[in-house]
Amino acid sequence: MRTFVVIFLGVLAGGGCFAASAEDISPIGSKPDPGLEGNASEKSRVPGAISVPEKAKAPAVAPVPKRPPSRAAKPDGFDDPIVELPQGELHLNHLEPAPKTADGAAKPDDWKIETLIYDITVNKIPAGRAEFELRHLEKFGKANALPAFTASMTIRANRATALFYDVRDNASSILDAKGGFSRVFRMDRKEGNTKVAERIAFTYDKECCTALYERPRPDAEKDAKWVGTTIPLPCKSLDPLTAIYFMRTFGNWNSEKAPVARTALNLKDIQTGKSKPAIVLPICTDRHIWNAKLFKVGEDHPEVGSYQNRACVVLEVEAPFRGLFEHVGKIRIWVDVETGIIAKMSAEIPIGPAEALLNVDESKNLPFVK
Repeated sequence: MRTFVVIFLGVLAGGGCFAASAEDISPIGSKPDPGLEGNASEKSRVPGAISVPEKAKAPAVAPVPKRPPSRAAKPDGFDDPIVELPQGELHLNHLEPAPKTADGAAKPDDWKIETLIYDITVNKIPAGRAEFELRHLEKFGKANALPAFTASMTIRANRATALFYDVRDNASSILDAKGGFSRVFRMDRKEGNTKVAERIAFTYDKECCTALYERPRPDAEKDAKWVGTTIPLPCKSLDPLTAIYFMRTFGNWNSEKAPVARTALNLKDIQTGKSKPAIVLPICTDRHIWNAKLFKVGEDHPEVGSYQNRACVVLEVEAPFRGLFEHVGKIRIWVDVETGIIAKMSAEIPIGPAEALLNVDESKNLPFVK
């Protein structure tokens, strides 16, 4: 009798367990997969369910799209050996100082000033204007004063463009009157939400060449406190603004207004192609000394205002630094073969493709006859 009762109770317990298992059967996905809960064993899975490897059950994660870079990827120029500044002489005979008075003095206002005006368009819509001014400086430096030139640049957006992308760029340089290399540079750029400021003082001694590079402290908003560092230079160097005027050393002037002997480097004779840069310039900016590489990609005769059919070489600039303005793509410049003046420039900026064209009619004291 006792044995029968034990067997009867065992049958009831087994039937209860089967009933409980039957009640747990539910559509796949209505409950969490027991295989993902703790250390559940295979026996605790739902009867009839297909076994899936644990790795495959992990929720799929959509790939994160890559964010486009704020600026175009530029070559890392930190490890490149810096090239020597090409030997050249500025062709600025049209800026010789006015004759001195009887007492040997000459007022700065009497000296000729070159002014270059560039009209800027973005997506072929007028967007602003750039102005470059160059004037003769009789003496630079207290000891062993040498003749030099002062250069300045201002870039402004017009009213329509300033509503969504304001531009207020200023830069100034003092460059050697003969060799064209930099002595002092200062820049203050404000473009949209980007602000860049720097100042550089160049020192050239027989023992060494250095540049005192200064920039505002990141935490200083008003009355900026500058922090400086000394950059060793392997040779005489340029800054972003003097580099524009250094192109005059490659001009092949042959006019009666400013006769100059033919230079060693003739822009028209440079081989076209990107296998080897036509010109490499050492430029100090952005806390470093860099190699700016210029590749000749063609020749052109752009219509520069009222002065048409000027022979120009087209150079593509490969620069691993910011420069005088924000750009996110390639820069191309059209250099006048006769004078070395940049007649046209194109670049991709944060708001679209931009182009700057020399306004011959509003520019003053150009080295060639209008």
